[in-house]
Amino acid sequence: FCKENSYFYIYTVDGRELTYQIFAVKLAGAVSSTYDKFYVDAQEYQEYIDDVYKSAIYTSSDVTVTPQDRIVTLSTCTGDDETRLVVFGVVVNEVVTGE
Repeated sequence: FCKENSYFYIYTVDGRELTYQIFAVKLAGAVSSTYDKFYVDAQEYQEYIDDVYKSAIYTSSDVTVTPQDRIVTLSTCTGDDETRLVVFGVVVNEVVTGE
């Protein structure tokens, strides 16, 4: 599914249209370091990105994510109370469309 649908879009209330490319999908626990969002420096952020790639059930070879990139993490339930499906996307385009 990700290969055929590798992009998703987020439209913000301030008129931005952000295009994200999926770079990884993984299963994670309901409580997991996957949801960490604060990093001290670029090295710590790179370690997080590396961990995402290592633990993924799907990765895209079309994109390489670096600490300079902006990513989004989407999470949904799987039907198991302890497991979540997590989709990671990296911003590949941003357009300001107005309000």
